[in-house]
Amino acid sequence: MCSAILKLIFLPTLLFMVVIGFIRAQPYNDHGVQALLSPTDECAAPCFLGIEPGVTPIDTVLARLEASEWIEDVEIFYGNTLTSTGNIRIQWTWSGQQPAYINGDVGGRIAVSPNGVVLSIVVFTHTQLADWFLYQRPDILVSMSGRHDVLHMVGYGQQQVLLSVNTLPCLPPVEQLEAGVWVELGWSMPRNTRLVLNLLEHPTLYDLEFCQ
Repeated sequence: MCSAILKLIFLPTLLFMVVIGFIRAQPYNDHGVQALLSPTDECAAPCFLGIEPGVTPIDTVLARLEASEWIEDVEIFYGNTLTSTGNIRIQWTWSGQQPAYINGDVGGRIAVSPNGVVLSIVVFTHTQLADWFLYQRPDILVSMSGRHDVLHMVGYGQQQVLLSVNTLPCLPPVEQLEAGVWVELGWSMPRNTRLVLNLLEHPTLYDLEFCQ
């Protein structure tokens, strides 16, 4: 089933690990990874602004977003046409006072289940793929090639984090690893994880035919 979806191409894990070796030689700055993953006094990780996927009800979500100095405007959209994971979507714009690791040019969003509890939180960040690879080896590492770009997805099951980033298909590996990612908190490992992990143990080289 995986191979039928957008012609899945698995990331060149071996090549990326060589690049990671180069990056490890540089001074390390996680650019906000620990800030996103560390528990707070309000809730355990994954958690953002005291909002916890699978736990926090929508009324509390709205109250915390509106009280945060990081956030300027909050909007609610109803109807399942706007999100594939819930009937309600909350979106916001940033005030300019958010932490440096957050990309303030793109608003955040929260998907809410039909019973009014948070499903997932999505924040666009300046954290890089390299930051996350240095933090921990991912459980899932997948690339979907489109006509003009490549969507990379990196998943951490225990932390319930999914990273996504679009890059140009012919960028050198170092530049792809330096791309800023959007982070989904509350992600659940898919049922076909074993297939993905098996392929990760025997990675193929990146198909660069379309770069010729």
